[in-house]
Amino acid sequence: MKGIHSFDRDPCLAVLKTRVAFCEPGGGGLFSAVFEDTIFHPESGGQPSDRGTVAGVELAGVLPGTGGEVVHLLPAPVSGEVELVLDWPRRFDLMQQHTAQHMLSCLALSRFGWRTSAFHLGESRSDIELEVPSLAFEDLAPLEDAVNDVILENRRVTWRHAAPESVDMSEVRSRRLPKDPVNCMRLVEIEGLDCNNCGGTHVSSTGQVRLVKLTATERLRGGTRVFYLAGNRALTWTGEAMLRERRLSRALTCSPAEQADSVERLLERLKDSERRARAISTELAGILGREAAAGDGGVEHLHRDEPDMEFLRTAADTALSVRPGCRLLLTGGRMEGVFLVAGPVDWTAEAGPLAARILEGRGGGSGPLYQGRASRLDRTGEALDALRGLKDPRG
Repeated sequence: MKGIHSFDRDPCLAVLKTRVAFCEPGGGGLFSAVFEDTIFHPESGGQPSDRGTVAGVELAGVLPGTGGEVVHLLPAPVSGEVELVLDWPRRFDLMQQHTAQHMLSCLALSRFGWRTSAFHLGESRSDIELEVPSLAFEDLAPLEDAVNDVILENRRVTWRHAAPESVDMSEVRSRRLPKDPVNCMRLVEIEGLDCNNCGGTHVSSTGQVRLVKLTATERLRGGTRVFYLAGNRALTWTGEAMLRERRLSRALTCSPAEQADSVERLLERLKDSERRARAISTELAGILGREAAAGDGGVEHLHRDEPDMEFLRTAADTALSVRPGCRLLLTGGRMEGVFLVAGPVDWTAEAGPLAARILEGRGGGSGPLYQGRASRLDRTGEALDALRGLKDPRG
């Protein structure tokens, strides 16, 4: 019903018995129910809706209605007196994230001049959008420290309703007045730090947020999005990070402080190994190409188990440079893979499509080379016989 709901008065209330004001069929096979009171916060103002059960039935969603009503979406109708049971761990998680957002936005503005234009409380991570065109992640350390100092101070967090005309708006961080069903503002105050009009649920002290970690930045048009974790999310994240760090230290046989340097050295060695491997592969392809060119004049076949077209092209180019009139079928892969036909232009124009058809593949090319992908490399022998049956353009 209209008025101030229990989730507003006491965000820690997890169970409530109330009566159904009305329940009617809605869209998508769901029923829309309004109760005399509710502990479920609707999706609004950047905060996701609560979850829980109504008379043992799982909520499908909670939305703001008209005139301050809260609409509960249910898969089945309800009537009379019902018991509402809140998903408390999720509610407390959102309370931690929301209070953390207030602290971040307040301190970003008061300490650094970074104004918040929007925020989002996500299921796995949350973010604020700052009106700062460019902001490196390294620049955020002082903001993170400032927020965690306020957490350590354990300041009280309170909320109250007030008529707009009774509030000194110069002391309220947000000047936007919500459409409030009781014709008043809801102010959330962090003792000695911040006052903001907000309809969301919050913890009762900054100490209950426990920890805030800023995790990443993302450039926006004219601003910067800052991702963060708060409370139990932040503690879980840091615990997982420590486990990863220990595993990395064991794998790299070094201390955590040496991990970055160790990985950089390994990557450099890997790049050097890849360069040497490419050089060896190119040399081997050249050797095999020269061997193919030295054949008896028929259609020579070269196969590699790896579907490496670059290797096949190098071998073919080498063979054609040694003996321009040679004819080749080169394949790479197991059952599926790649193929390459090389030889005199007129012969390749006929042999390439023929090989593609027999190998059940597709390809194309021009000049002395025709290449493509094949799905039946087990028919390579059949393709080779067919190519050898074609007339040699040299007569």
